[in-house]
Amino acid sequence: MTTAAPIPYRPPVPQILSIARRARFTAKDAPRELRGRVNLGTEGLTSVRLRLERRAAGRCQYFSSRVEEFRGARCGTGWTFAIGDRAEWSYLLPEALAPGRYELDVLARDRTGQQRTEAVVFYVRKGGVEVFVVGRTKVLSEPVEVSPRAASVKVAGRKCRVADGTPLAALEALRLRGGPAYTLRDFGSCSRRAADAGGLFVSKLGPDRNRGSAGWVYKVGRKVGTTSAADASGPFGTGRRLRAGDAVTWFWCVRASDCQRTLEVSGARTVGPGAPLVITVSGYDDQGKGGPVTGASVSFAGTTVLTGKDGKATLAAPPSGGRYDVVAAKKGTVRSRPMEVIVQ
Repeated sequence: MTTAAPIPYRPPVPQILSIARRARFTAKDAPRELRGRVNLGTEGLTSVRLRLERRAAGRCQYFSSRVEEFRGARCGTGWTFAIGDRAEWSYLLPEALAPGRYELDVLARDRTGQQRTEAVVFYVRKGGVEVFVVGRTKVLSEPVEVSPRAASVKVAGRKCRVADGTPLAALEALRLRGGPAYTLRDFGSCSRRAADAGGLFVSKLGPDRNRGSAGWVYKVGRKVGTTSAADASGPFGTGRRLRAGDAVTWFWCVRASDCQRTLEVSGARTVGPGAPLVITVSGYDDQGKGGPVTGASVSFAGTTVLTGKDGKATLAAPPSGGRYDVVAAKKGTVRSRPMEVIVQ
C-alpha cells in the first residue's frame, strides 16, 4: 500500500493590478480605486490588508480607513487595514490623491498564518491644466498639459493683458508650445489691465473661423463656460479660475447655446494581456448632463468596436504589455480625450 505524497505548501501570492511599478500620475488622473487579486495557495485565504503611505516635503502620512483620511506618522511605520478575504479585491479611496510619493502594500494571509506582501511605489505630481482642441473636421491638438499664466495677446494690432488661470491664458500657453494659432475680437475695451479683457472672443482657431451661430466654445470639465475665455472672474463667473488638474476642451460648436455632445470614455486603467476590456462611452451636453452613447466607435490597440445601447463596448487587450490609448468617436459629437490603459 502506498501513501500519497503530501501536497507541497504554497503561500498566497498577492498582486496589484490598478497601478504599475514606478507609475507617474498627475493629481487629475491618479487612481482612486486600488485593485488587485491574490493567487491562492494550498491553505486558502483568510484576510487581505492594505497599507498606503504618502511622503511629501520630508514627512510621511498613512491612510486610515477608520477616518478615511491620511494621518501623520513616522516614516516606515504606519498601519494596515483589512478589506476582506476575497481573491479579487478592491478599495475605493474617498478622494483624489494629493501630490507626493506613495507606497502601496497588499498583505495576503492564509489559514496557517503565513503572509505574503506585494508592494508598488508610484508618484503623483501637481500637474497643470490639460488643453484639448477639436476643430470642425479634425482634432487640432491632442491633450497637452500647460500652465495658464498671465499673458499679453494681440488684438487688432494692439496688446491686451489676459489674467492667469483663464481658458484664454491656457490657449495661449498651448500656442507657445506649438499648438494652433488663433484670432481674437474685442467686444469690450481690453487694455494692459487684465480686468478689461472680459470682452475678448476667439473668432478663429487653427483653420476654422466662426460663421453664423457656429464657432468656438470651451468647456471646463463637462460644462460649457458661461463667461468670456479671458474673464478674470473665471469660466463660470464664480471667481474660481483654472486650477491644476482641470481639463479644458476647445471645440467647434455647430450651434451656439446647443452644442453637440462631447464624448468621454471610462473603464479599467489596467488590464492583463489578452484580457477583455469593457469601455463605457458617455456624451455630455452644454450643462454637463450626460448619458450612454450608442454606436460610438471605440478604438484600442489597433481594434475598433461599436458601443451598444448601454454605451458599452468590449475589446480584447493585446497579448504584449505596454501603454495604449482608448478613444471614442461618433459623427455629430466631439471626439473623446484619449484614456491611457496599461497592459501588464
